[in-house]
Amino acid sequence: MAGIKLHLRSKVAGSTIAEVMVAMVILVTIFGIAMMIYARVTGLSPSAQNIQARAILKEHLLMAEHISYSTDSLIDTAGLHIEIATKPYDRDTSLQVIRLTAYDQNRQIVAELQKLELK
Repeated sequence: MAGIKLHLRSKVAGSTIAEVMVAMVILVTIFGIAMMIYARVTGLSPSAQNIQARAILKEHLLMAEHISYSTDSLIDTAGLHIEIATKPYDRDTSLQVIRLTAYDQNRQIVAELQKLELK
């Protein structure tokens, strides 16, 4: 056994440049599609600021039911500007629409809430 030499003349299979390029194009395409799906899903999910603004608007809406707002008003709270607008509902003086809108510091709408109530 000591004097026997093994000569393996098998070739190692490899890939050509064209096969590697095709594989790269497929991977980049799949990755690009995955990133578009991820961006769309994260864009549709509500942000923490939106959730906080909705909670604050619900709280102010409960207070607005007990306080009669005759004119529009603006409240600054928790880094948000809340605009409260009331108007009569469809020529009916016994009903009014209360609309609350929360804006951030850039005056962009974060959340909106409205309710129809009996005066």
